[in-house]
Amino acid sequence: MNKPFPGAPADAALRTLLELSPDAVFVYDARRGCFVAFNDEAARLFGRTREQLRRSTPLELSQPVQRDGRSAAALIPELHRRALRDGPQRFEWTYVHADGRPLPARVHLAPLRLGADEDLLVATVTDLSDLVAAQRTLREREAWFRGIFEASHDPIFILDPRASRIVDANPAAARLLGYDIEDLRGLEIAAVHPGEMERMEAFTRDVFREGHGWTNELSCLTRGGERVPAEIAAAPVSLLGVEHMVAVVRDIRARRAKHEDDLRAQREALLDAVGDGVLLVDLDCRVVFANPAALEQLATTAEALLERSFCTVLTGARDDPHSPAGRIEAAIASGEREELLDLTFVRGDGTTFTGDATCTPYLRDRRRTGAVISFRSVEERRRLERDLRHAQKMQAVGRLAGGIAHDFNNLLTGILGSAELALASLPASHEAREDLEAILRSARTGASLTRRLLQFGRRDPVERVPVDLNEVAGGMAALLRPLLGVDIELALELAPDLPPVLGDPASLDQVLMNLAVNARDAMPEGGRLTVRSERVADGRIALEVTDTGVGMSDDELMHIFEPFYTTKESGHGTGLGLASVYGVVERMGGEITVSSTRGEGTTIRIVVPPAGP
Repeated sequence: MNKPFPGAPADAALRTLLELSPDAVFVYDARRGCFVAFNDEAARLFGRTREQLRRSTPLELSQPVQRDGRSAAALIPELHRRALRDGPQRFEWTYVHADGRPLPARVHLAPLRLGADEDLLVATVTDLSDLVAAQRTLREREAWFRGIFEASHDPIFILDPRASRIVDANPAAARLLGYDIEDLRGLEIAAVHPGEMERMEAFTRDVFREGHGWTNELSCLTRGGERVPAEIAAAPVSLLGVEHMVAVVRDIRARRAKHEDDLRAQREALLDAVGDGVLLVDLDCRVVFANPAALEQLATTAEALLERSFCTVLTGARDDPHSPAGRIEAAIASGEREELLDLTFVRGDGTTFTGDATCTPYLRDRRRTGAVISFRSVEERRRLERDLRHAQKMQAVGRLAGGIAHDFNNLLTGILGSAELALASLPASHEAREDLEAILRSARTGASLTRRLLQFGRRDPVERVPVDLNEVAGGMAALLRPLLGVDIELALELAPDLPPVLGDPASLDQVLMNLAVNARDAMPEGGRLTVRSERVADGRIALEVTDTGVGMSDDELMHIFEPFYTTKESGHGTGLGLASVYGVVERMGGEITVSSTRGEGTTIRIVVPPAGP
């Protein structure tokens, strides 16, 4: 330390105190206008040597214009006078470091009374550079966060959970809720989350318990009374030593709408794909939705069906509890899931069909608003069941007929052999020969019948070879034309290049012969018999025989392949023709179907697999 006090005795204790101070300390002689003492911290703080400091003045160390805009040259004498006159002065000052950078400081300026004739001042200078830098950083960060806060598209709230009030909010929050920002500040949280404060308080407890971000979904009430579903992400934050909560709110109306649109699209795709008819009706039974299968089964359009009572597509009166319409009406009113069988539906063209339905209550927001009705026609199922029963019956009849024919054929073999031996042993003029010949004729007729029964029952093995159906049809045409007579036209519509099928040529000739004879008998006034062949989509070969005759009833169609069943008059057929046709087709691995309408003719269609792959 330089010589501190000219004319005064050296004070070792004072010098020690100056050097021990963590702040820069100057002793200034206001009368002479120079520093008379300073510590090493002063030289370090200002970046000057002791000699440079000794030759300096407070003005030279100061920034010419202070932060308040006033001149240092004018302020320094005034500050000195106040300190000498009024005692210690405290103020902030900006000095200049030796390298030219500003040096913000806090100054304590006090008079030092060592003699009556001296005007000494002690200036303690505390470096505020770090504090100012920290404050600048804090202001910059605050401005940065404020910019993010106000520019965010998502609403942001600063909440005081203790007071249950909103401390601050950004413009997006004000837009979402329809308030001015000033109106939001201080607003009770309950005004924004009415009816959900219990959930909000539990959410707040979770946020402070976890000590980090937490997300939940709550609804917000706008100033206009609209409830907005929102996702709220919150985290604890300390403001001036007080725990607050920052909440970022995201309006999820669009997301929920998209989610609902996606669900609706998925439901519609599912409903479009199902084969059952599905309808949504309100509590008054009016149709508000119909899937494509419902429209197709009812043979109608959405425009014609929607907003109409579902009961109009059912027979019967709504007030009749036993009618289909009344049963549906009662099911909807009951609010219970019900299965309804054998309802009669009315198509758009006036025709009807039988179907089963399921009526299920439809709930929206936990309130029953209607019912979902799913239905399907049971006529196809019943037709398949009839076909299955018919096939099982034909199989059983075939086994029975085959077994009886086998045993009967053994008996006929003995009768034929014995009759032939007896006839051979009698002279030509014997009176018994005529009776034996009658026995032989009857036995041979019986044998022919048993062979056909055995074919029907698959008990008569035959060798199958590749056969061209077109050749069979073409070869039989010459025999069939005389058989049909002049009043019946025979037409062949044979597809070219058909692959062969595996079968017995003689049996196939007999099939065509039997079908032609039946068709001839069904056209007593004449008509047209068409034999058509084609290759179907699955690669099999189809042969159709169509006549323009009297046709058959549904009951007749159910029995035509049964042995000994015939629609002809007594004595005009055995009833084994179509039975044997059925047996031949079955042995070939094919199928035979008959379609017929009274007065419009009959079509018998045979479909068999090809001989090769």
